[in-house]
Amino acid sequence: MEKEVGHIVNVEAQAATVADDTPLLVGGREYWSDSLHEVRNPAHPEQCVGRIVQADETIAISAIEAAAAALPGWAATPRGERLMHVRQALSGIEAFAADLAPLITREMGKNLRESESEVALPGVALGKYEPHFQRMIDERISDERGDVVVSRAPRGVTTLIVPFNWPVAQLALKLVPALLMGNTVVVKASPLAPLAVTKVVHAIASALPPGVVNAVFGPDSVASVLTTHPAVRTVSFTGSIATGRKVMAAAAASLKHVVLELGGNDPALILADAALDKRQCIRILQAIFSTSGQGCQLIKRIYVHRSRHDELVEKLVACADDYYVVGDGMEPEVNLGPVVTKAQRDRIQNLIERSRGADTTVRETGKVHDTQVFERGWFVRPSFITHVDSDAPIVTDEQFGPVVPIIAFDEEDEALRLANATEFGLAASVWTEDAERGMALGRSIEAGTVFVNNHNTFAIFDVGGVGGVKQSGNGRELGPWGLEEFADLQIRSTRAK
Repeated sequence: MEKEVGHIVNVEAQAATVADDTPLLVGGREYWSDSLHEVRNPAHPEQCVGRIVQADETIAISAIEAAAAALPGWAATPRGERLMHVRQALSGIEAFAADLAPLITREMGKNLRESESEVALPGVALGKYEPHFQRMIDERISDERGDVVVSRAPRGVTTLIVPFNWPVAQLALKLVPALLMGNTVVVKASPLAPLAVTKVVHAIASALPPGVVNAVFGPDSVASVLTTHPAVRTVSFTGSIATGRKVMAAAAASLKHVVLELGGNDPALILADAALDKRQCIRILQAIFSTSGQGCQLIKRIYVHRSRHDELVEKLVACADDYYVVGDGMEPEVNLGPVVTKAQRDRIQNLIERSRGADTTVRETGKVHDTQVFERGWFVRPSFITHVDSDAPIVTDEQFGPVVPIIAFDEEDEALRLANATEFGLAASVWTEDAERGMALGRSIEAGTVFVNNHNTFAIFDVGGVGGVKQSGNGRELGPWGLEEFADLQIRSTRAK
């Protein structure tokens, strides 16, 4: 395909290939430019994984205008046809799915098995949303006074800003409900992992009318346009609390609807009667170290009853030593890759150093797959921090890496106080042999989701309602609530009084 630098070129529903530089997408046409952003492999920082075109404010505005022009036609498309179009669009990912998973791993580092599971999630997301969408029909209330019809209308042009850690999955959780409810969208990827997700956007857009789905990428000035332009009516953002505040402030000027899934500092409460067999310990480890700890809804701090503290620490350390192989996520034996950047690795190491007290112990675990690769890349071995103060930075800050502090408690009231002593409120978990007791205790935890004997968002995908409280955001994803975020409620009435 000829690359016309500085122009938007007509591609007639042709998806981008994985091997090439990645263009943007505006109104069904590719945008190419000499301004390119390099993405480097965190396992091999000397390797350039690929490049993506960078937009400026003018192209961001063009994408919004293209979405606005496509909105009337897409919003008027009958619900059943919209569903059919979205299903067909998502099926287009299958054509290059085998190339997507390695690209995700090379972009942001996680092991290949996680990336392979992520590539399948757009179809899974549609399957979870579809039953709720099918039930979301107009409601008519009739009596002697007349009729009232309650319906839902598209909000309008929607900005979707997706994170680096699960870019394709997060795209699906936002894009599927936005499209089903009749909105048109502009997608912006994270600079840390923009390649795979933007290629997915191309594939989806190629099966839809031009302008329904658009993709831009660029510096903060581009994000500013996407969150302030008057034609944008909804912004859905997943990322840090600091950036989420900026997004909300920018959107406030024109009273846009904002959905924020922000950071988490999820506590896990291990009660005195918790099962600590190998199966349960591995479940706890996976809830800490998946995606090398770079997930919002992962365990970031553990509070364990003092009677089980030493047992828990020794069992987790032993299991982690046996279970984890640290290295390049493309290697079949590796199940824990690097963190995404040198800055993030240095931040994690700094948090550990700042949290050291006289009795603090750092237990590094796992096997290093290749020492030379480990020394050159942005790796952190899975680590447990014990005998640390509850107000230490490693406890109060979201580490976003494979490190977790473990703190003993004596009474459940103390555990609840410690769990809630944070600005975060995304998720939490209670581990106990008495599930009903765990559910009851969960009501006192300030979090959007509380798991019992688990800490895994996939367990509630069919129910939905994923989201946080306090500074962890507002709005919900999945379930009927995830659809409602992208619709305005409209009441029509023939009643005179």
